[in-house]
Amino acid sequence: MPTLTEHDMQRIAFSILHAAGAPEAHAKTVSDHLSLANLSGHDSHGFIRIMQYIRDIKNGGVVPDANPETVLDFQAIAQLDGKKSFGQVAMTAATKLAIEKARKFGIGMITVKNLGHTGRIGTYNEMIARENMVGLVCTGFAGASQGIVSPFGGKTGKLGTNPISYTFPSDEEGPILLDMATSVGAEGKLRVYRARGHDLPDKWVLDSEGNPSENPNDFYEGGAILPVGGLAGGHKGFGLGMVATILGAVMAETGDESEGTGSIYDGGDGGINGSTVIAINAEALGPIDETKKRISNFVKFLKDVEPMDGSEGVLYPGEVEIRNRVNKRASGVEIEDATWNQVCELIDEYNVRAELEPLPH
Repeated sequence: MPTLTEHDMQRIAFSILHAAGAPEAHAKTVSDHLSLANLSGHDSHGFIRIMQYIRDIKNGGVVPDANPETVLDFQAIAQLDGKKSFGQVAMTAATKLAIEKARKFGIGMITVKNLGHTGRIGTYNEMIARENMVGLVCTGFAGASQGIVSPFGGKTGKLGTNPISYTFPSDEEGPILLDMATSVGAEGKLRVYRARGHDLPDKWVLDSEGNPSENPNDFYEGGAILPVGGLAGGHKGFGLGMVATILGAVMAETGDESEGTGSIYDGGDGGINGSTVIAINAEALGPIDETKKRISNFVKFLKDVEPMDGSEGVLYPGEVEIRNRVNKRASGVEIEDATWNQVCELIDEYNVRAELEPLPH
């Protein structure tokens, strides 16, 4: 497996996306986002997504030079139409607008429709936390042809993996930041396990007959992913997935959630995600330095516990990503051969090999 630096990932993704029709600013936004996901330890939302984005461009699900437009603006609330832009482009614009409104009104809520795959949504909450604000971000979709996550008790997919993320500023190394799929695992995690030829850690999926399975290929052959909580506690993940769908997609007027328009995972229309970004100005509730100190004191209280056998101790949400970035910026990121070979095919297809030489190997 080749090992890539942050710069390697950025320049390769940038060159391919730019050659595929993305303006320089859009290509940079997306390539920076993907490389940061890998550095954070979330390979499922990083370099491996290049192939999906190119496929989305080819089938019209993403318009690479599209820019989101504001279609509703009422005090603290606004809605953007992504115009089938890259999800990272639309969500970055939505996050900036949510922050702007939170400064003015104390809170900003932005819904976004008609955008591509959003990438790792925790990235947008990091933008919010840097402004000493509280953030909530969610993405959702559902439908007859879009569903890949089974509702608890059902055999077939009806929901998306529908992630939810929250953040709080603190005096720790980074913000308190949770970013989780409401399925037992993000679809991209299955993609990574499949690319590496590994079984799943547990029965994360159902096969085409509705039988629990540890084989990631069963999902891609007509199966479904279980909601977070799995076979025993999946009612909780199912409920959270509904929240993400209603808040992220239904309220964003994404479309008919009973029908769907084609899955971004099987080569269908990629411009189907709906998302919501909420930023809350924490300073409206009191001095921000005191709030951050209280949050950090709470974190220290939770971490002051004897670790379980085999555990390195309690980590607050977002702490592992901070550690990963330090380590991976020093050591690089290993890219599995299957993914690298596909990327190299795109490098040749878009005739950008000369500008990227020498390539990692």
